[in-house]
This record gives sequence, structure tokens and C-alpha cells, in this order.
Amino acid sequence: MLVRLFGSNFRSLKDPFELSMVAADLKRKEDRDRGVIEVPITGMAEPLQLLRCLAIYGPNASGKSTVLSAARALRSLGTDSSAGSKPGAKIRMYEPFVLDDASRTTPIELGCDVVYKKSILRYEIVYESKAILREKLSVLDEKSEEILIDRQPSGDVGGKLIARSDANRLYVKEMQPNVAVLSKLAQHGPHKGIESVQPYYMAIRNATRHADYSNAAALPLRFADSKVEKFADNAQYREWIMYHLIRTADVGICDVQTSRESIDINLFSKLFGKCKVAVSFVHEGNSQQPIEFSEGIRSRPTWD
Repeated sequence: MLVRLFGSNFRSLKDPFELSMVAADLKRKEDRDRGVIEVPITGMAEPLQLLRCLAIYGPNASGKSTVLSAARALRSLGTDSSAGSKPGAKIRMYEPFVLDDASRTTPIELGCDVVYKKSILRYEIVYESKAILREKLSVLDEKSEEILIDRQPSGDVGGKLIARSDANRLYVKEMQPNVAVLSKLAQHGPHKGIESVQPYYMAIRNATRHADYSNAAALPLRFADSKVEKFADNAQYREWIMYHLIRTADVGICDVQTSRESIDINLFSKLFGKCKVAVSFVHEGNSQQPIEFSEGIRSRPTWD
């Protein structure tokens, strides 16, 4: 059960962000009875009150879907990266805030707090393009913190799960930079007993499930049909679209760039034509950055 999702420098959210399921004080008794779940936590005099559901709302391009994508990225990197990640490959979930010269090359920080038995399990990860710099898994209660996994920028990995298990020490001795310790131990380490990461792994994995509620597709404005070609070639038509539709929507887009790309002669080109039109919208920021249309509206992240 998710308690808190947090992070910084991820996609459209440059500054630290937090999604909390902790309930505020509810004045009406009927709201308290139906709106929250009470979870006892060791050392706390009162149960932790968590919301049964939560809605995210805000203006266009304010980062609503980015919060959901952050949960997906955390889950994918923390619990799935051990399966199929090639040495030296770029971390697919590395999508920093690109509208600032400094942030586009700095690490991403993601983390979550979830309910684990009668404690809080906290998982934090800091990563850049090709390497995980920090990773920490802890069990918290009111007065103490038990560190289970502690990965340092040097590559050294400590924590109680490592100290108490010869097998775990062997598996983390030479960690692949783009693979999470949590994911590797879940796949290769002991599956039972006090040295197993499995209970914590499943708690993190279950609490960070991501649901897509949008079926937006990037293809219609990408391939060279007549409307897209008109958008690319007719400056007057393009400016009308920009002024009456794009800028009016208030999504921070200030300009547009288009280019044509040829497609090799194969079945793909027979279906979609011999060229495609790439549309990139220029977004406002400390430094204006063109972002391809398919990346801007994609409901599923590119690393899915």
C-alpha cells in the first residue's frame, strides 16, 4: 500500500515533488469512516490514516501524468532492471527535465514509502544516464531505521540484507551500473528466510503499479499523410494551428519545428509512405528546447 511517492528532476517536474496518501484531518465523521484506511504502525499512538483513493488535477502541462510516469519509472528500474539490461546501455527511464541547461544532465531522484507489515518501507534511488548513483532500502517505524540495502556512488553495497547473507554479498560484489540491487537480489538471491529481499521487493512492486487511462497515440501526426504534410509545408496553415489551437491550450509551447525523414523501402514504407514528417514543439523554459510531438503526448513513456 502506497504511503508516499516523491522525486525530483523527472520529465516535466524539475523541482522536488511529492504525492502523499496520508489523509488530512477530516471534519465530517462520515468522511472519516468511508474515506480512509487506518494502518497501525509500530511506535505510533494512533493508526496511520491513508486515503482510499486520490485524484490529481491541474492545468494543462502541469505534470499530472508525469507523477504517474514517475511511479512507473521507479517500479521499472527498481524491480525489473535486472532482466535484460545490457552492460553500458543507457537507462531507459532517464528522462530529466530538459528545459534547463543544468537539469538535463543531472541525476533523477525517485522514491516511495509503502506499508510493510506494521512499519514503513522506504525505497530511494538516484540515477543518471547510464548508472545508478545511490540506492537505499529501509524499514522505518516511529523511532528507528533499519537499513536493508545501501548502495554508494563508489559502487559499494551494504545494509543488513547484504551483511547477513553470503549469497547476497556475492551477487552485489560487482554490480552492473544500470541495474538496481533490489531487482538483482529479487531475481538471483535467496527467495526465503531472513536474507531474502522478496517480501520487500513485492511490497514496492505492488505499491507502484501504474494504470494508463489515456489511449493517445503519437502516430497520426508523425507519418506523412496529407494533413501532416500541409502542417509541415504550409506556413500560413501551421501558424493558424499554432495560434488558434496550440498556444490557446496554454501548454507552454512557443514554436514548432518540422522535418522530413526518408524511410527505407520495405513493408513499413509501403504502409506509411516513403517519408515521415517529424514534428517538434519548442517549449518555454530557461533554455527553449524542441521536444518531438510523439514524446510530448505519449501516454506511455518511451521506455515501456
